Amino acid sequence: MGEYFRLGQIEQARNLTLEDLARMGELTGTNAGMHGEFLEAQWMAQHGYSQHVMHSLQSIYTYAKWEEEACPAHQLWHAGIFLQFNETHMAEHAIEEGKEQLGEWDAMAMEKRAQNPQTYPQLEEILSAMEREISAFEAGDYATAVEKAKYIGENGYC
Repeated sequence: MGEYFRLGQIEQARNLTLEDLARMGELTGTNAGMHGEFLEAQWMAQHGYSQHVMHSLQSIYTYAKWEEEACPAHQLWHAGIFLQFNETHMAEHAIEEGKEQLGEWDAMAMEKRAQNPQTYPQLEEILSAMEREISAFEAGDYATAVEKAKYIGENGYC
């Protein structure tokens, strides 16, 4: 976990590089979920998406704490970025993860909003965009999937 915090400090000062991430790769090598997030962080760093590097590192951190945290917005936003680079295999993986997390997150978000109506404004619009992105991707309509991913990125939350 110390490596996560070290990288977070570096990210506050500048964009993370592949060299910065090298140690994290060593630490995640044996855990498939953590290593998958590490590979995503590397890709984001290579393509100049520093903010998204930290999203992937946050996922590694939650894996390390043995906490599975549903955040379909994170995965679906990344899918749109991958599609912009014609990385359909990576997008497919992100879509599948987002799809798996959506049901759990939807129920949690509805429960939190029922307790406090100010929580999760525009929840229905976000859920609709998530579902439409998944459907569009599965139908091969990548332009709509990217459009919905951008909306989720600008308006979504976990």
